[in-house]
Amino acid sequence: MYMQEGNMTLRSFKDGDEEQTLRVMNDIKIQHFIPGAYCSDLDDARKLVRKYSEEFNGRYGYALAVSVNDKMVGAVILADDGGKIDCAYMIAGNERGNGYASKALRMAFKWAKRNTNFKEAILKIEEGNHASERVACSIGARYSHNEYGDDVYIVKL
Repeated sequence: MYMQEGNMTLRSFKDGDEEQTLRVMNDIKIQHFIPGAYCSDLDDARKLVRKYSEEFNGRYGYALAVSVNDKMVGAVILADDGGKIDCAYMIAGNERGNGYASKALRMAFKWAKRNTNFKEAILKIEEGNHASERVACSIGARYSHNEYGDDVYIVKL
């Protein structure tokens, strides 16, 4: 998968992404909100890149590296949740506040609408994560509850 709009690129993870992945994912907020994406060393980053590039793409959903001016700034994960996209995203701490999350999600959802059968995306946002709540609102997501009673934001594709 590859998509570019202006200076932002979304693409599949690949070999060679390990150092940039470590820089992005070695972040206490990512560890708290998305524990499976946290990397503490280069070995963790290798495993995560392998998981995202070999095991994940196409089988369980899509893992996309987010780059701005050829520098990785984050990732968007679109996981198949029974016909809906369970979406997770992360932006490196020093890159937050630039609108990258909103732009990356809009691009990923545009791609998913054209290339998959998914009709909606679900963002599960932990209570107190006000930045992610603002991102969800900025992309037009509506607040709701899922079948388990979790608070979620839903985006129609």
